[in-house]
Amino acid sequence: MVYFPRFWGGLPFPPSRLVHMSVEMNMGRDPIHDPPTEVYKKFYSEPQPTKSSSPDGRLPSDSSPTPLSASFNELSMRGADDALVKMALMQVLQDKTDVNYDIVKFIQHTLGFAPDDIPERTNGYSLDENNCRFYSSRTYHKLDTPHQQDFAGERACCHAFQDIVWDLVRQLQPTAKDTRSFPAKLMFLHDRVVQGDFASYKPDFGYGAPIRANKHRWEFLGACGEMKKTRTNRYRAVRNRPITMARIKQLKKRQKVLHRIIVKKEASVPPKSPKPPKPSPRPPSHRMTTRAGAKRKAAPEPVVHVTKKRKAPAVKTKQAEETSSSPPPDPRKRQLIDFSDAELQMAKYVNELLSHGIRSYAFGFLVQETRMSLWYVDRMGMATSQSFDIFHDPELFLLVIAALHSANRHQLGATLELPRAVSGKGTAIKKSLSFRLRVTPSSPLVVAYGAIGRGTTVVPVTAEGHARKLFGDEKLVAKMSWPSVHRKSEATIIRVIRKKIGEHKDAKKYLKNIVDLKCSLDMSGMEVKLPRAFMDLSEPYEPRLLRTLVMKEYLPLENIRSLGDFKTVYKHIFEAHHWVFVVVGILHRDPSLSNFLFYYDDDGNVVGILADWDVSSSKEDLAALRDGVDKAERPEDSLDVSTTVPRTDEETKSEDAAKIRDAGTEQRPRYRTGTGPFMALDLLATTKIVHRYRHDLESFFYILCYFCAQFRPSTPENPKAHFAYLHGWESGNTKQVHTTKYSFLENHDGAFDALFGNADKQYLPLVDQWIWPLHEAMFRHVAEFSNKLENNYGKLGPALKRNATHLVEEYMAKFRRTSEKADSLITYESFREVLSQ
Repeated sequence: MVYFPRFWGGLPFPPSRLVHMSVEMNMGRDPIHDPPTEVYKKFYSEPQPTKSSSPDGRLPSDSSPTPLSASFNELSMRGADDALVKMALMQVLQDKTDVNYDIVKFIQHTLGFAPDDIPERTNGYSLDENNCRFYSSRTYHKLDTPHQQDFAGERACCHAFQDIVWDLVRQLQPTAKDTRSFPAKLMFLHDRVVQGDFASYKPDFGYGAPIRANKHRWEFLGACGEMKKTRTNRYRAVRNRPITMARIKQLKKRQKVLHRIIVKKEASVPPKSPKPPKPSPRPPSHRMTTRAGAKRKAAPEPVVHVTKKRKAPAVKTKQAEETSSSPPPDPRKRQLIDFSDAELQMAKYVNELLSHGIRSYAFGFLVQETRMSLWYVDRMGMATSQSFDIFHDPELFLLVIAALHSANRHQLGATLELPRAVSGKGTAIKKSLSFRLRVTPSSPLVVAYGAIGRGTTVVPVTAEGHARKLFGDEKLVAKMSWPSVHRKSEATIIRVIRKKIGEHKDAKKYLKNIVDLKCSLDMSGMEVKLPRAFMDLSEPYEPRLLRTLVMKEYLPLENIRSLGDFKTVYKHIFEAHHWVFVVVGILHRDPSLSNFLFYYDDDGNVVGILADWDVSSSKEDLAALRDGVDKAERPEDSLDVSTTVPRTDEETKSEDAAKIRDAGTEQRPRYRTGTGPFMALDLLATTKIVHRYRHDLESFFYILCYFCAQFRPSTPENPKAHFAYLHGWESGNTKQVHTTKYSFLENHDGAFDALFGNADKQYLPLVDQWIWPLHEAMFRHVAEFSNKLENNYGKLGPALKRNATHLVEEYMAKFRRTSEKADSLITYESFREVLSQ
């Protein structure tokens, strides 16, 4: 059994300022029923903030496809503007949200807590009547002014809610000693900003360790909450009925309310493959203390066998409404959810929570007047529970509070257990491994912004024990991400590349320019104990799995020391990219600033590294698409190229993860692969262009231009080197990126010279030495080629609809001729000739 860290920032009471974590990895231990207590005992760290590798939030190890709307990548670079975040969340979550999930099962599957886990109490439980009355008679309005004045009447509402919760916690845990593994509490945050790396947000409640109010950070919170209370009402004492144990037991027998499933509007739903039987939900590992001091462990729910396909019931636009009883819509059509302002605000907070620390998912709650709902979000989508009235259904409120305050780190999103590891050569590692976190200002934890998607997280670590014998004492990083199950394993690709490059007599000198993989592992959501795997949710639009790669630590381009070093790094990566294509037959397909890395060897020489191979394609697949262009590139077809990369014989894979990958081959999502500022003009114009070698060369050209124009080396006034934000190029709108780069290539209104107007003097010589010669030799023709290709596709669509076969053939022939001409002009030889000058 392998234990590996996924934490959100630190322990609530760090006894030391040392920044490290010892993580024991053992074979054969059940990670849920027998958790490694030494993991908690050895984690003595002052929580360090998660940081991007640069002020604009760029990651050194993420290559997500550029979306067609406001992107989280752009938002992180611009400081996560509130309006843009809400717009992006609306677009991303509308077709990826399940609402009105049964509240009892929601708690069981997310927090691992059942009604039977509530400790027996002779007189039952009750809500504090004075606080309930006070809460009912007050409203709450969030303060948006910079000076956080405390208006007693408006603040009292939240204080009363907090006191109601704390009183229930005292009834649940009557002893003074807190025996929980994660001793946190629900806190009203007093309209203060929770510090983060992307935005300045003020959730109303946080669940975490009690610390100074102005020191709250997203990494320190296990959950968050939002309150909207605009009306006052008279609290009736009759509501404050006792919460008897009999009523608590009746929660198990409640009528099962069918939750509404929100899926994509007007999208064809492919037939689902049969689901395997689901195991019992994740049993909680925390024991609560009864009044008599006895310990009782929560029993897991019986195994649920899914034998028939669910149908999507009718949908209303607001979550707080009652469950609809109208007949289900046409299962072939998907619908969109319309979020209310309060719901969108809550979505914003759980998105922020999942964007900090090392998490698999995030948990929160929303209180509207006296109704409460629970929220869950992971890398595939979001789910919300039924809303309930905390006064009419106090036993449900008690269940929520008991579950939240008994949850351990794993049940709040941190995944501490991974079952196996595979070496860099593809062999299974059978012995225990141990790593130590080393999060420091110079080696920060790097997290991608945005809940939905890959969520790449780069964690600095060092090897210990047997791992140190295998990997040495050099600095390492663990790259954790949730890519689509349809993407091939990056670890497999790297192993194949290193093996074939190392065996080739002319190419083996470039082996040093390929990432040095130490070990890796793939895990399905079920193996990670992701709540989604045990919930009866709609099929995710894009199923994902957890992939972890441990590799040597490299430096991003922000750390480059001189123009000479940059040129060396650039040439190394250019040559390595080419030889991998020639020898291994794999095209990278996503050259970008973030995967141009480097290191200094023992002699002080700089060495360039090309990272992030997870969206690459084989030469054979690309050639097949080019040969079958009449079918492969018609407008209705997707061009997310399916690449088959040979695996090493020794490699061991997750059986569950393999089943997921195999099951999803017929419902692949559509992609345009690349990173916006560096994508080829053709690929920005349409998703119907097959990715070619020349497109990667065009990306190399844009990287060169971007680096020269936007790199700001360290100075006495600004000691932290960074890249400035480049308007137009870094937009989330691909049309805007296309227009801006088109103008640059055509030099409209002096756009070419304007780009380098603020370039650093040290790196400005790149324009005359490399950039302008490359532009004149090859890339000034790109705009012309792109126009011709786009025009041909514009004519092709109507011709296909009219079944005009002769016109289709004519337009496709023109397309092929234009594409072949571009291929012959933009070549490795021409590019290399300029770099050698």
